[in-house]
Amino acid sequence: MVQTEPIKPSDSGAEAVTSEVQSTPPKQKRFWEKNPVLLLSVLLVVICFSTYYNSLSGDFVWDDRALILKDKMIKDLGNIPQAFNRDFFDFTDEEPFKYGYFRPVITISYMIDYAIWGENSYGFHLTNLLLHTICSIFVFWIFLALTHVRRLALLGGVLFAVHPIHTESVSWISGRTDIFCCFFLLAALGCYMAYRTDRDSIGFLKAIPPDLLYGWSLFFYSLSLLSKEMGVVLIPTIVVMEWFHIFQDEEKTFNWKNIIRKTLPYLVLTIGYLILHTIVVKRLSSNILKIDFANIYPNFITFFKGFCLYLYKLLLPIHLSAYLKVDMLTKLTHPDTMFYFFIFIIFFYVTKIASEKKPLLGLGGGMFLVAMLPLSNIIRITSPQDMGFTMAERFMYIPSIGFILVFVVALDWAKEEIRYPSMRWLSTVVIIALIGALGWRTVLRNRDWQNDETLFIAEAKSDSESTLIHSNLGRFYARNGQPEKAVYHLKQALVMTPDSPALMNNLGRVLIDMGNFAEAAGYLEKAISLNPIRFQFYNNYGLARAGLGHYQEAIKTYLTALELRPTSSQAYNNLGVTYKNTGDFEKAEVCYLKAIEHDEKYAPPHKNLAILYMNHMNKPDLVVGALQKSLEIDPNQPDAALMKSLILSYEFTASPP
Repeated sequence: MVQTEPIKPSDSGAEAVTSEVQSTPPKQKRFWEKNPVLLLSVLLVVICFSTYYNSLSGDFVWDDRALILKDKMIKDLGNIPQAFNRDFFDFTDEEPFKYGYFRPVITISYMIDYAIWGENSYGFHLTNLLLHTICSIFVFWIFLALTHVRRLALLGGVLFAVHPIHTESVSWISGRTDIFCCFFLLAALGCYMAYRTDRDSIGFLKAIPPDLLYGWSLFFYSLSLLSKEMGVVLIPTIVVMEWFHIFQDEEKTFNWKNIIRKTLPYLVLTIGYLILHTIVVKRLSSNILKIDFANIYPNFITFFKGFCLYLYKLLLPIHLSAYLKVDMLTKLTHPDTMFYFFIFIIFFYVTKIASEKKPLLGLGGGMFLVAMLPLSNIIRITSPQDMGFTMAERFMYIPSIGFILVFVVALDWAKEEIRYPSMRWLSTVVIIALIGALGWRTVLRNRDWQNDETLFIAEAKSDSESTLIHSNLGRFYARNGQPEKAVYHLKQALVMTPDSPALMNNLGRVLIDMGNFAEAAGYLEKAISLNPIRFQFYNNYGLARAGLGHYQEAIKTYLTALELRPTSSQAYNNLGVTYKNTGDFEKAEVCYLKAIEHDEKYAPPHKNLAILYMNHMNKPDLVVGALQKSLEIDPNQPDAALMKSLILSYEFTASPP
């Protein structure tokens, strides 16, 4: 019997094998492989800026002038507390527009932009673009949390970033109300989703206590409401998410008690907001949030028409308009009403059936519907009378998220059903082409928002019979030294709305600038007869009367204007000029000083005071100071060069030999 030893690897051999294994280091992942979500977020930044870059050169357009250029309050950060105690459209030295809106966050954003950029519109547009970019990234992150598929989430974020229906919100500075509201709403929704989701699946947020995430959600929701009333849709959005069991609880049935418990703090905040809104706005205006009972039935049935028109613009955003005129429907049995109602039912029936296989389709459809509810006009939305049912493309900024979720999930579902690889490749090409087409349409639409002229000329091509469009074109040409064009468009607007005192006032003001005082006086007299309590009508009528040499009538008119607005620097200055023309220099001086007292940064009374001291009151020692103050306030006024030469002349005369 032969005995053998078991074969063992030599120590040297073992060392050799170990050494060989250790000499091959593990393959290191590249940065973008370790951080794909961050990389895709950066890609969204590039896409947003590429699509909206040409919006940065845009001017202040339409409501921007009232909300920014003419609102003295935003020009001082010390006025931030006042933003919580006034109507959003309340500004001085022009006829006040009190529409019943309470949006202090937006007013504060204007203050911050103005503190940084002054009256440079570039900075205001940059804020809009930055916020839109962040909203697009938020959409991407939320879709990723819902679908767990990066390519679907990225597609949703890209579609949101480039969709042309968002140009009104992004390219128009005043459209930022929807962007800010959406920004805070998505932040609130994201925090709520993190609060309700398993701790191991929320990335870096798992280090944050759930109660703190819930508290942040409430905080962001409050800011969303203070940006725009639309923020209220967060509550039904949460309910829809819970209905479709997005958060994978052990309970598979919808528990109303749990939903009420989770949403009750949001409801309390909403009630508090509504109380604050009513207290602030009702003190200033009769336009408060209230149900329009007189038109509740036509608004209800016209909502289906509005829904279909919005759906059409989301699917085929070719004919875009900043001014949508939608005639009211009055009968449920009318063929048009039945057609729109049928489309509405079909959309949600198909979505409901499809959601049995793809629950995210139901979620997207539900999010779209609940975000549309505030647009039903059941609670009145302030707008010009000729608009009919109030609609606006910017209103789609938040509802489009639900629509895009439906579109993305349905598109992916259809792609899954394609059996041939070549057809799947073709579908990818079609999607890329779609994104390119939408992006290019957005770039083109940005050009329309460059200034008032480009915007309203574009609008006039689609609706040449709109009073508002012709009125705004008239005001634009008046501001830019083209009075003939201004008169043409204002008269066109008056043909469409012959009893509009505001149009008569605007036309009268342009005619005054042209020297047509008699014609201006006729329009302004009629404007006052139709609305005898508007300060600006009397102020302009005084200018027309003074231009005709009817100084005593002009003085009486200015005094009436001052009864309506006792702190108007404009009216005091005009009254001072008229007193000077009658030879009453002492009263003229008093009026100029009153104008300065009420607004020391109003340049005309300083200059007029200097002229009075120089030519009529023999006070040469006061001339230079008044001229310098006027130039300090407005260094670009038309006769600035002459004023500077006068200052040099007086200083030379006063200097010792």
